[in-house]
Amino acid sequence: MRLSLERLSTGRRINRGSDDPAGLIAVEAITAEIRALEAQQLSASRVDSYATIAEGDLSQASDLVSELRGKLVAAGNSGALSDEERAAYQTEIDSLVSSIERSAGSALERLEGLNLPDDAVGDLASELSAAVSDLRAVASGGEFDVSSGKLEEAMSRVDAVMSSTAELRGSVGAYQRYALDAEVRSGQVAVENLVESRSRIADTDYALETANLNLAQIKRKASAMVLKIARNLPENVLHLLSD
Repeated sequence: MRLSLERLSTGRRINRGSDDPAGLIAVEAITAEIRALEAQQLSASRVDSYATIAEGDLSQASDLVSELRGKLVAAGNSGALSDEERAAYQTEIDSLVSSIERSAGSALERLEGLNLPDDAVGDLASELSAAVSDLRAVASGGEFDVSSGKLEEAMSRVDAVMSSTAELRGSVGAYQRYALDAEVRSGQVAVENLVESRSRIADTDYALETANLNLAQIKRKASAMVLKIARNLPENVLHLLSD
């Protein structure tokens, strides 16, 4: 009766090692595995979050590159622009190049810190870094600035950055979707199954323990009744003999 009351009050079938030594060992092993999986899920979720931030920086860089491309096309119309207008375009181009370098550099630095186990991401990051460095040629004093009149060469540098940015974004997105997300989902399923297994071993079966408690109470009442009868039996015998 005490054992059933303890299990019903704590909600656990195993409250001490003596309750079920083998079961306790299994529960401890399962608990350790659950904690390891939860830590692994947390790590994957953090990597996914940082990768999302890096992808946001790449998206910003992509938008800036598109705008830079438009400015170069407009500045390349040399016949309809004055020197002052071309100088103004060059100023905007310089600002865009600096912003692209900052956005791309932030994304590359974050991706490098994540150490994503994907060779494609590393290769594309190196390509983007080289393309962004080459983009400086369209800034003031560069080989392909507005005053050089080499619009085609300048556009090729811009297109290289645009292409590398898009490919890197796609690679990072694929890694998030097919590696990180899959790892998190798989871990969640594993944790759910392990928690259920641990519950079956360690937690109280309320239906069973309630039945056991009722049985113990019935036995206690029956025992008390038997003892009462046993106590009264000699007196009844003596009463009959005396009669």
